[in-house]
Amino acid sequence: MSEFRFKRFSVQNEKSALKLGTDAVLLGSAMTILPGDARMLDIGTGTGVIALMAAQRCRAACIDAIDIDAPSVEEAGANFASSPWGERLAAFEVDLNKFTPNCQYDLIFTNPPYYDSSLKNPDERSARARHTDSLSYSQIFAFAAEHLAPLPLEADASFVEHLPKFSAEQTKLCESGVGLLPSEARSLFVKRLPKFSAEQTKLCESGVGLLPSEARSLFVEHLPKFQAEQTESCEDGTIGGRLSMILPATEEKMLLRTAAGFGLYPFRLLRIRSTEKKPFSRLIAEFSRQRQGEVLQEELTILQPDGSRSAAYSQLTSEFYL
Repeated sequence: MSEFRFKRFSVQNEKSALKLGTDAVLLGSAMTILPGDARMLDIGTGTGVIALMAAQRCRAACIDAIDIDAPSVEEAGANFASSPWGERLAAFEVDLNKFTPNCQYDLIFTNPPYYDSSLKNPDERSARARHTDSLSYSQIFAFAAEHLAPLPLEADASFVEHLPKFSAEQTKLCESGVGLLPSEARSLFVKRLPKFSAEQTKLCESGVGLLPSEARSLFVEHLPKFQAEQTESCEDGTIGGRLSMILPATEEKMLLRTAAGFGLYPFRLLRIRSTEKKPFSRLIAEFSRQRQGEVLQEELTILQPDGSRSAAYSQLTSEFYL
């Protein structure tokens, strides 16, 4: 099918190396999106369908979509332009290893290659879209560990309590309203918080640069305040930047080990099977920097015995499928 119609947008499906499929629809429908998400990244966008679904689900988010395949980027760009959210979507032809964004992301999502080097497709474009030697899990986790937005400062209260006393320069930054700007500026602000070092600890202990309690209180008062809906959406611990991905269920143990090596931990695992009698074939795994006491574990069956969509799958995709 050269064009796939959803309720609010259509996807041209001719040029992309990775054609539109159920995996993309599953991830676009099921991945965790929070009301305050402002910047997102789609790694290996293909037709751009997951980015389009994210744009529909989150009315304010700006979404970057990258792919190493030029025809895919061209097609994704055309799909973005013809959608209602074209001004918030941008497609770029770039290798993840060479991508240097000027922001941090609240959400990174990907339907990555997952075949190893065996039985490689003779078509080079198809092989790059499907095989891990073009984009490994380690590369994805390394990028996410560097470019995911930090934990919200409200959640970092214990961290703030242990910082050295704030300097006059930092207080001035706060008074200028930097702490009240959206997440993009907030991320930059966080980067400027003092980093722990032996020298700083020594300065603090000696009393050099200590500010009176009034100044410190003023600084803390100006820390960004999060909307009630953001606080509520984070009650399950999914705070800060997140990484969401879909892959074969058989990859779960290896994926979790790899993620932990980069300081990323699962907060939600959704295991998916085609029918009740089949084993789980897909896994949507979501990660953040925060360790969870208990990981949310869910299951989804796509089809009923007669081959029709299950009630759960129909509900999940109700905002997209015609």
